[in-house]
Amino acid sequence: MNLSDSIGLAIMTIILTFITNIVFKLIQNSTDFLVDKKKFRREHNFAQLKNLYLDLYGVVSQSEYLRYYSKRYRNIGYEFRAYPFFEIIERVNGEEIKNGITEFNKQQICETIIKKSQYASQELLKLAVAYRYVNHNYLKDHSKKEDKDSFQQEELRLIAAIINKIVEECNILLKNCHMDSNLKEIKTKKIDYDFLDEI
Repeated sequence: MNLSDSIGLAIMTIILTFITNIVFKLIQNSTDFLVDKKKFRREHNFAQLKNLYLDLYGVVSQSEYLRYYSKRYRNIGYEFRAYPFFEIIERVNGEEIKNGITEFNKQQICETIIKKSQYASQELLKLAVAYRYVNHNYLKDHSKKEDKDSFQQEELRLIAAIINKIVEECNILLKNCHMDSNLKEIKTKKIDYDFLDEI
């Protein structure tokens, strides 16, 4: 091997090393980006759960337990479409009592979603804003009965959609964070209290 062959081999080795390093760096950067993106998504999902969805899920669970309880012990089956959310009002001597059970109502759910909008999905936020508008107009005095009826129908439709969305998205976020989730609730968008029949 002469000098020109040695120089050619050295240059070829430098070029191959350079190309290999470039390819390795590109692969490493894209892999790091994917890992960072996955980590960000998981952290954001957990923040959504912690700051919004688990609280809302608890409130919805309370309402759905009342539906379960009424069906099991009073043999009264409240249809979800007609009664999507149960609000509890306690009164003592005509005065309304506020406590952990009574403090949440449909309007409070929507205000919580709007207040913590950075943690809500776009769809849930849109539903909450629409509900706030409809609820505001439903509570007004209307000269036409049709107006009040249309606002009432829309109010029921929107709160049902909000409840379904909370149940579905909370379980999806739990699943994404590798926590216990209920696949049946993801599919049906309704709280599942069937496990109580087994205890």
